[in-house]
Amino acid sequence: MVGGELYFGLRGYFSEEEMIRLSVLFKGYLEQLVNELSVIDRSYLTVSDVDDILSSSQLDSIQDRD
Repeated sequence: MVGGELYFGLRGYFSEEEMIRLSVLFKGYLEQLVNELSVIDRSYLTVSDVDDILSSSQLDSIQDRD
């Protein structure tokens, strides 16, 4: 993150056209994910937030909202 913007690079053995298409698709999916997550009205803990005291499945079970 630089100045509130995410930067990343892509390198590969694809044509320039394929790399551009991949980056456009990735950007679209990333924007969709950010939009979906930004409307969630609660936060979730990760395993590192609880100093690995709980496993991922235990934490998921505790935070599950049905």
